[in-house]
This record gives sequence, C-alpha cells and structure tokens, in this order.
Amino acid sequence: PSSLPTTTLATNSCNLTLSALDDVLFVNTVPGATDYRYEVTDGSGFAYVFTRGNSSNQFRMHWVPGISYNTTYSVRVAAFVGGWAGYGSSCSITTPATVPATNLASAYCNITLSAMDQALYAQFVPGASNYRYEITDGGSFS
Repeated sequence: PSSLPTTTLATNSCNLTLSALDDVLFVNTVPGATDYRYEVTDGSGFAYVFTRGNSSNQFRMHWVPGISYNTTYSVRVAAFVGGWAGYGSSCSITTPATVPATNLASAYCNITLSAMDQALYAQFVPGASNYRYEITDGGSFS
C-alpha cells in the first residue's frame, strides 16, 4: 500500500565501498516496523530478495548468497508495518576489491592432533564457498 512509509539505507550506509562483506549497514528505521525486506541487484539485473525480522535495522552484504567481491550492487529496502510498503530509493554498495586472506582459527594453531581425522577450521571469510589448505612439514614435505 502506498500509504505506508518507505525507507532506505541510512545516509552513512549508502553509496560506499565496503572494507569487508560483514560491515554493518543501517536502515532508516520506520516506527512500528516489524520486518525489513532487502532487494539486492547486481549490474546484470539479477536480484536477490530476503526479509529480516525482529525489526532489526541492520544489514550485511554477506547475507546475500553468491555475493561477489569487487562488484557494485543496488540495494533497496521496504518496511513491514501492518503490510509491506513499497521500496525506497536505491543505494549503491560496492564490495571490497579483494578476497581477504585467512588462517587457521587460533584454536587449531600449534596443536598436536588427537587423531589423523581431526577437523581443522579456518577463520571465516564472508562470501567464501570453498577453502584450500596447504600442509607442510617445515620445508621438506613432498
């Protein structure tokens, strides 16, 4: 319904380049809103739409499946206040240019394995779908 208030990303969260995919972006809150819906569109026209409940006015690009680095997206927001309002104006968000490096999570560094099949975990990289591990024995591993 057009009588419902529209909203957008907050001014300090709009038209910027992120330093990390998990940077927090804020939405201009709408009094009484119980949900916010996000439409994220890339340059090819692909749009991903999802809803965040609990009246949270925070958004992170790494919530978007298949998000890419070094890409500019258009983001629009709609609020639910007894019904869905239309989307507010769009904002451009550019993701970081490079994928951050990662290491083993600190709990798995400099340990002695308790079994050969013990799992080791890397630090989380937002947007990563695979991780590659390199194991050496200090120089002569072949």
